[in-house]
Amino acid sequence: MLVVEDLHLADTDSLAVLRDWIFTAPDRGELVLATARPDHATFPADVTLELDDLSGDELRALCSDRLAEASTPA
Repeated sequence: MLVVEDLHLADTDSLAVLRDWIFTAPDRGELVLATARPDHATFPADVTLELDDLSGDELRALCSDRLAEASTPA
């Protein structure tokens, strides 16, 4: 799993590298999780969730729930 926080703060070169990573991730069976402000989201996504502020426990529960749904390659 690759986690990228605050994607809206990334520079152009970093976005280009991440874009390459995202488009080849299905071939590697990896999950890419990125966070960004709604008005700056510029990446294609299979799932987009708009969230209010979450406590640590709420965030852990959300991640656990979403990851439980993801299939892991054998």
